[in-house]
Amino acid sequence: MKTFFVIQISLLLAFPLYAQDNSSLGKVDTVTMGEYDDANPVLIHGTFSFGYSQPYQWLLFGRNTESSSEIVGKKFLLGDALWDSSVVSISSSHIPMSQRNPDISEISFSRNNFSHTFQFAAWEQRENSVWNIYYSRFMDNDSVWVPSQPLTQDTVDNTNAQIRPLSDSSFIVVWKRKSALLYSIVNSVTFSVPETIAVGTFDSLEFDIFSRYGSGNLVWTSRDTTDKNIMIFRSFETYPSFTLTAPETLFISQSAFNPRFTLLFYGDKSVFFETLVNGNREIMMWKEYYPQDQRIENISNDSLADDRNPRAFSNPVVTKRGVVNKKSYFSYYGILTMEKYTNTDSMLIFSEGYYLADTVKSVGYNRNACIGTDMFVTNGKLSVLTVWESNRSGHSHIYSRLVRLPMDGVEPPIISLCSCTLEQNYPNPFNPTTNFRFAIAHSEFVSLKVFDLLGREVTTIVNEPLTPGVYLRQWNASNLSSGIYFYRLQAGSFTETKKLVLLR
Repeated sequence: MKTFFVIQISLLLAFPLYAQDNSSLGKVDTVTMGEYDDANPVLIHGTFSFGYSQPYQWLLFGRNTESSSEIVGKKFLLGDALWDSSVVSISSSHIPMSQRNPDISEISFSRNNFSHTFQFAAWEQRENSVWNIYYSRFMDNDSVWVPSQPLTQDTVDNTNAQIRPLSDSSFIVVWKRKSALLYSIVNSVTFSVPETIAVGTFDSLEFDIFSRYGSGNLVWTSRDTTDKNIMIFRSFETYPSFTLTAPETLFISQSAFNPRFTLLFYGDKSVFFETLVNGNREIMMWKEYYPQDQRIENISNDSLADDRNPRAFSNPVVTKRGVVNKKSYFSYYGILTMEKYTNTDSMLIFSEGYYLADTVKSVGYNRNACIGTDMFVTNGKLSVLTVWESNRSGHSHIYSRLVRLPMDGVEPPIISLCSCTLEQNYPNPFNPTTNFRFAIAHSEFVSLKVFDLLGREVTTIVNEPLTPGVYLRQWNASNLSSGIYFYRLQAGSFTETKKLVLLR
């Protein structure tokens, strides 16, 4: 691990601090402009699949003028790798500065044997001097955001809502109510009664959440008896019902601020956080390699200025297709952004795989960066979308960079209807629920079955005639033990088999 960070640190220090907007990592694009202020950009939190069910990715942000405020949505068109020229007003208010901090998540589900997507957005809205959580929904087949409604209606502040997918039909929403951390399970119709996750010190309660189908993790900060900010970790499972594990304190010697999960492989347990080193903020990583091997490593480690607000991304996403047989493999790429402050200005540092650093700097601030939670392929390169806000034009506006990573021999992970196709199940490994996505080119009798290592049939997912289209089916293996299984799709003369792993 020492070599890993020595290389990264030396590149950070050696790279010019006044890099141009356009570099080998991609050019900077202006997403919004005008006589108003846009802030708090967030890209959609997806379902961590190996392909997109939609040809676009949502960006949400808050927009303020002297007489109003809005929550605004904008689409990034994946096929063209550019921003749609139009914006969508999701919620508006005649009170300035009364709507802020949106978040948005997406799930995929099957209806009438076809796959669809469902987006859920939430934000803070101020009425009668109190902040509450409001929300709206977007269904791809309806193509419209429904009118906003309150998720909370309290006489105390509710803030910092975060949304993550739980399954193909529900999300978890976590937010802060004064000194408490609460959650609710939501779907297209109902909300569960808010439940308390933790109670901490109000001025030190910061949190993050990471989820995937069937399980997830929470991390937050609280004060201990020595008035030090500590990090507390808690995981959850959704099957057979939603359950939370007991809180676990992550022992660190420094005070921790602004914890953020690194989005690594399923089951990984890694957190970026800020701490004070010799009076300056530094970005640290708490990593559990094994239950008995927990480490803290400094990933910024320089004295140029304060570092703030790590936003990390890393996710296995690549599928490579051979000439005769289709072979899948995982490829790990990390994109990390950090804000760096001096007494007079600020910049964003981009790090690719923790080894290559680049910066974006302009007059004023560059802050609140957000990295997309999915990768996609454009022109033979793996691409990751990053957005942030900057006041370089006199107003706060949204800017973006499409970071491109060369991947020789990689094809876009998008199903083509010119032939039948079976995608890798996701998540994989899984516990206990996973999803199968496949395409049928012609009307065929289709079977999708799961087998154990001895070739014995475990279950039948599909056994019926289907018309051409893309299909998504979910499987719950709660009655099976951990192990390696195989699933096979047969459609006419087409047959393909893939491996899946159930981990308890």
